[in-house]
Amino acid sequence: MRITLGCSAEVQATIDTEAKRAGMSRGKYLSQVVQQIFEAPTVLTEGTHLDELHASNQLLSDEVVTQIPALARRARRNIDQMLLHLVEVGMEATQRSAASLAPVTKPKLRLVKPEVESA
Repeated sequence: MRITLGCSAEVQATIDTEAKRAGMSRGKYLSQVVQQIFEAPTVLTEGTHLDELHASNQLLSDEVVTQIPALARRARRNIDQMLLHLVEVGMEATQRSAASLAPVTKPKLRLVKPEVESA
């Protein structure tokens, strides 16, 4: 299959640079990129893979997320390990918070009539 890229010269230059860095031809590199895009799960959106890429870009561009590499270095973790750790900690905190906000139901009391001894 042949495709024509309708992207800027800057994007095409980036593709060429990255393909060389990966030791691949431009076509093979683009095939690998496209394959990775379509093999990745869509977890941020219920839309297309393009919607998912857009959502990922927004998420990864957020100021909070950009601090993760520095946190990872200080904790001597890989960036992906640190990200997963932070997500797990956040999920646990959310679950604890939700549990503390759950309505407390009082146990039903069962009244027992004391037996009267006959004399």
